[in-house]
Amino acid sequence: MPNVKAGGDIAFSPPSDSLQEFRVQTNAYDASIGRQAGATINMETKTGANRYHGVLYEYNQNSFMNANLFQTNLVGGVVPPVHFNEYGGTVGGPVWIPKIYNGRQKTFFFVAWEETRNVNPLTTTRSLPTPLERTGNFSQSFTTQLVNGSRVKYPLQVYDPMTVDASGKRSLFPGMVVPTSRISPIAQKLMGYIPLPNTPGDGTSSSSNNFISGATRQDTYPVLSIRADQNWSNSQRSFVTINWAHLTESLGNDFNNVATGSSANRTPKRLGIDHVWTF
Repeated sequence: MPNVKAGGDIAFSPPSDSLQEFRVQTNAYDASIGRQAGATINMETKTGANRYHGVLYEYNQNSFMNANLFQTNLVGGVVPPVHFNEYGGTVGGPVWIPKIYNGRQKTFFFVAWEETRNVNPLTTTRSLPTPLERTGNFSQSFTTQLVNGSRVKYPLQVYDPMTVDASGKRSLFPGMVVPTSRISPIAQKLMGYIPLPNTPGDGTSSSSNNFISGATRQDTYPVLSIRADQNWSNSQRSFVTINWAHLTESLGNDFNNVATGSSANRTPKRLGIDHVWTF
């Protein structure tokens, strides 16, 4: 049965310990899957057996054992939080209800559950206004340009848009300072969501690459896979599979407020029914 979403990407990633086998085919498809040009990956999930069996597992990584990132270490920051925890388990066997039904050799179940909780740093570098620029003072602001292999500094010139004459010429703000009365209250409100620079810039301008974010990416991803098999006879067999997952992701919160960052939720759900009758 297909397991793709829009664009051809995989829709549901089964728990790692629920896979029995997989195979990758790049050509010579049979009629059941010969409808795409690229490679095809087939996955077969486990089924229960006549004896009950199960597993528990966990994989964990955290910042206690990690070295610091180069960018964070450069500004004297602490080791960013890294917490990757993937855990789960499976259980399978015959369906057996005491004194009511004995499903050995006939009816089997297999349940797999896995959850991933991940927090990892997404260090980014941004260019933010300097403390003077935040108040409208551009007297110390500059940009640079390479001239004959040397970097030449040029002061910024701030023109008053209200002084355009008939020929289209404008006048500079005195001292390159925008009067407080001319600064938009909306801009002043927005500036409250933008933090101050926390590291020296790279020197190409007065405000280039002067902020290193300590933002993280956070993911929570529980996955559930349930399969039931029924052997009606030597020639007829059926199975039903139910798959569910729910990804919650938050990332890009560079300023640690509502001004930056995004969140996403994805909930793939699948129901599959299969019956094979061998004549």
